[in-house]
Order: sequence, then C-alpha cells, then structure tokens
Amino acid sequence: MEKEFNSELLIFTTQKIINQYYVNIDAEILSPDNYRDVIKHLVAATSSDMFIFMINSGGGDASTAMEISSAILNTDAYCKAIVFNAFSAASIIALSCDSILVEDCGAFFIHAPSWEMRGKPQSTEAQSQYYSKSTKRWFTKIYQGFLTEEEIDKAISGIDLWIDKDEADKRLKKWVPISQRISNKGKKK
Repeated sequence: MEKEFNSELLIFTTQKIINQYYVNIDAEILSPDNYRDVIKHLVAATSSDMFIFMINSGGGDASTAMEISSAILNTDAYCKAIVFNAFSAASIIALSCDSILVEDCGAFFIHAPSWEMRGKPQSTEAQSQYYSKSTKRWFTKIYQGFLTEEEIDKAISGIDLWIDKDEADKRLKKWVPISQRISNKGKKK
C-alpha cells in the first residue's frame, strides 16, 4: 500500500496495487513439471496478488491437480476460477479457489480417479487400500459443500457425476470455499 501526501491540498491518498495473473487450464493436465511456474508464483504471491484460473479442461493427472490445489490453498493471493468445463482433475483446481464463476456453457464432471498399480499381489493390494483411503480423504476436503456426502461416496465408488451450469450455480450459492474451511489459507509458513 502506497500513501501519498499532497501539501497544497492537504489530502492523503491511498492506493492499493493488485497484480493479476491469468492461468489457463485449457488442455489435459499433465505432470507437475509443466506447472512449476504457476506453483512458484502462487507460493511467492502476497495479498496484493490475484490469480484468475480460466478452466476449460477435460482433466488429467490428479496428483498434479492436487499439487496445484495445495499451492492455491497455501497462497496469500486471492484465487478465482472461471469455469467453462472443469472435468475430472480440473474440478479439483476450480474448487480449490476462493470464488468460482461458471460460464453459460460451463459444467463439472466428477468421478473416481484412475490409478496405475504394478507389483506383487500383496503390493498392489496395499496400494489399492492406500488409494481408497487417500481418495476418500481428499475428495471430502475438495468436494465438501459442493457435493453431498452421498454424492462423494457415489463418485468414489465409480459413479460419474455431471453438473451443469444451473445446478452448479445452485450449489455454489451454499458452498463454502476450502479457504474458509481450513486454517492455513493466507498464512505463509
């Protein structure tokens, strides 16, 4: 915040400078190395910064979306999502933001993630148990308030959920952003 004093008019003026960053998520979400600059800028951002995520993606790598989500939830900046299509992993990013605007053609598609497992039967069984527990934990964190508990369970069990603009707008009126449900938003480590 910059303050300026004009001695001739005896007026103080205050100016707040806000830096806006536009992030296009408009292709398949790939590995985290493709988003290093976005994550770096989110981590370094201040309360004078705003990130606008333009989301029109069919989804992609869920672990990358979770890393971007974590950066959004740990930044001091205000984050807004403008949703055209937030399908699959892209919905994780959208619902991590402080506010969401769904465009007229916008929609959400939410479903259980697909994981690749390799190894001995005992190892893949342990991986499967880990992924089930982990998915339940972060699905609840991300989708709570936007989906009902029953819908979260349905999505985890393999049922696809399609939510159009009208339904999304109804849900967003009651939705409380994650940033208001957790204690670390806006608190640098």
